[in-house]
Amino acid sequence: MKPLWGIVGGMGALASAEFAKTIYEYNTQEIEQDSPVVILYSDPTFSDRTQAFLTGSHDALVNHLADRLDRLYKLDVGRIVLCCVTLHYAVPLLPAGLRRGIVSLIDVALAKAVEAARPQLLLCSSGTRAANIFQNHEHWRAAKDFILFPDEQDQQLIHDILYQHKLNSGAQPLEPHIQRLLAKYQTDSFIAGCSELHMFTKYLMRQGEDYEFIDPLLVIAKNLSAFE
Repeated sequence: MKPLWGIVGGMGALASAEFAKTIYEYNTQEIEQDSPVVILYSDPTFSDRTQAFLTGSHDALVNHLADRLDRLYKLDVGRIVLCCVTLHYAVPLLPAGLRRGIVSLIDVALAKAVEAARPQLLLCSSGTRAANIFQNHEHWRAAKDFILFPDEQDQQLIHDILYQHKLNSGAQPLEPHIQRLLAKYQTDSFIAGCSELHMFTKYLMRQGEDYEFIDPLLVIAKNLSAFE
């Protein structure tokens, strides 16, 4: 029996809803009943992840996540995606029983970076950057030579752009900057290190734009059975 999929979303709500849509775009079967069962727990009441981790006040956030995971497991969910990269800081702080079904976006992104073996500009929130979420991961050593970090000014620009995505899924505030950023860091590929960028990568695909990228949400949706 195929596992039920859960999504802890709402951070932002548009990005996690888009991810649920992407799952069905790639996995809707000819027989409808064979399509994946997905439960989206869209909860925008999570406190701001960047502020929580920058100020060290993340206990309430960890407890909030633990409660939402527990509720999904009680619905017999077998695999869970946390549709917020910064929230992955909380994963090691959870009891082992709550971590068991999480499909880590950090795992997926770093594995793909190693597989691609080419420079990748990491586009992520300032919270993800400050918390060293990628750098503290067990696969970082294998991937680190392929990861490029924006300088402080560009990091702030990227962070501000990510928050603009939360308000309007149709706007693409990163588009005017992406070519300059890739050229500045001498690469033609980037990692969508924030769930908000899932909307941007899908936009690039629709437009036929010639950019290379690693979007862990897209990787999971396109290869759902491999993560079961």
